[in-house]
Amino acid sequence: GANVGGIPDYIEDGKTGYLFEFRSADDLEEKMRKFLSLDSVREKSMREEARNTAESYDITTFMGSLIEYYGQAMKTQ
Repeated sequence: GANVGGIPDYIEDGKTGYLFEFRSADDLEEKMRKFLSLDSVREKSMREEARNTAESYDITTFMGSLIEYYGQAMKTQ
């Protein structure tokens, strides 16, 4: 994922995926090569970590946080 916006909040570089510098084709290529060169044990581990992370997110909690964030933003205007 690109190292921009909220993406780094969901991808732990080297553990649940790889982050590449936004708009850097060279860095994206490097991270893709890095992933493709993983041994099967490390690749499986990374995939499992990513899946566990994704499954740990709860839409209700996320939406509550989002509503709170926008509520705070509205108060400051």
